[in-house]
Amino acid sequence: MPIEPNQRYDQYIELRERWPAFHFHGWTLTDNAAETCVTYQFEIPGLAVFEPTLTFPDKVAGRSSINMFDSPLGRRILFSLGMVELVSYWKATCSPTVLVHAGWLDETDIFWWKTLYRLGLGEFFYRNGIPPDPNGFMELRCELPNPAAAHADALAASAASPYLPGGNLVPVGGGKDSVVTLELLAEHRENNVPFLINPTPAGLNTAAVAGYASEQTISVRRTIHPRLLELNRMGFLNGHTPFSAIVAFSAYLTAFRFGFARIVLSNEASANEGNLEGLDVNHQYSKSYAFEHSFMEYARRNFGSGIHYFSLLRPFNELQIARRFAAAPVSYREVFRSCNAGSRENRWCGQCPKCLFVRLILAPFLPAEELDRLIGPLLDDPTRISDFDGLTGLTPIKPFECVGEAEEVRCAVEWTILHNILEGRSQPLLLRHYAERMRALRGAKPVESAFPPSDIEGIMERFNEEHAIPEAFMEPVLRMREYVASDIE
Repeated sequence: MPIEPNQRYDQYIELRERWPAFHFHGWTLTDNAAETCVTYQFEIPGLAVFEPTLTFPDKVAGRSSINMFDSPLGRRILFSLGMVELVSYWKATCSPTVLVHAGWLDETDIFWWKTLYRLGLGEFFYRNGIPPDPNGFMELRCELPNPAAAHADALAASAASPYLPGGNLVPVGGGKDSVVTLELLAEHRENNVPFLINPTPAGLNTAAVAGYASEQTISVRRTIHPRLLELNRMGFLNGHTPFSAIVAFSAYLTAFRFGFARIVLSNEASANEGNLEGLDVNHQYSKSYAFEHSFMEYARRNFGSGIHYFSLLRPFNELQIARRFAAAPVSYREVFRSCNAGSRENRWCGQCPKCLFVRLILAPFLPAEELDRLIGPLLDDPTRISDFDGLTGLTPIKPFECVGEAEEVRCAVEWTILHNILEGRSQPLLLRHYAERMRALRGAKPVESAFPPSDIEGIMERFNEEHAIPEAFMEPVLRMREYVASDIE
């Protein structure tokens, strides 16, 4: 039987009282001829010692490592990566005090990290019935044996100027957004290197279709310490953490190591929207522009190295990205996977909100038969009605997945319904369900009048000006803007 939110809150209080402190002790580096392994040391005294690892290649994609991990700047980035890794382990007990022995934190840093933890764990707190408390959820304290030396090391890092020959490090997850970014960057191909953490077949295959063989990519291996998995099985607190922030710091460390000048992401404008109106609960917080901007401020203050981190798709919404994906080479369709649940087995699970979202958002642009073959015949599945209502805004909670805004999904649904009407096709179950709900809400009787073209033109013409795209990358972005808004039918 699932634990109710009030029971989870009682457990939260009990765990905090029993395990009052969490420690970030430090890290070790282990080198061999081909790679460097970073092992972090976290501890909940009396309960667990955690030693997760990240392993970085030393030579790949025609590049050798050129900036040292064991330098003031390298150590500062490693420390910051540890600070974001620790939250996955801290959340098991939500210990009220976090003691940092591994590096320097001033008051600005402490505020920054607590903000990331609080907003990045918004879904975790909500699902576990834990009231949001911007200050009281954690006391973050820096406790160093030699604070003066640590502060000097941090200042040296912020003043460092590493060697950055240039190039674009491009995180690739293997979904439709990665495809669109790789296509927009095609004219920069000689300067691009795909970046993957624990690469899935979809990520590698997507990069391959874009023209990058496996030896032209950079892959980082990340492990979860087995003691955390054991605690999860025992019923300790568990839930979503800001994985995209781990990607951010891992990519930054990789860019520093190999001298890339830019990290080019695939996060869209829709990631800025939360899951619950009026609450700081956004499954995609670490994909939002708020995090992107905040991350770059943190990097400038702490690293000062000039690596630019930005999303090439930030001006666009999910519906626009779906249209551009549909125009990409057909070979991408067989290999892309946007399903988190099935990604390790290189499949679409057909049971999660993400699968349903992708099926809906692509429906106006690709044949129904092809989407049913690729993703599954989800639009005729009655068990998907609850997720469908959340995606379209018919219920107030948007599913906790990387999905678009309800307005965009409604537009895709209505656009598909209109296409079906014009082509004389029958409406699948979920679209009939939507038609009935909208007919009741809008008071319209004929199906055609219940579904005017929504604001299709308006949504497809949108362009979010709040982005950090360098001028040198704007030409393909502006071409995409023109394409997605053209010839709307």
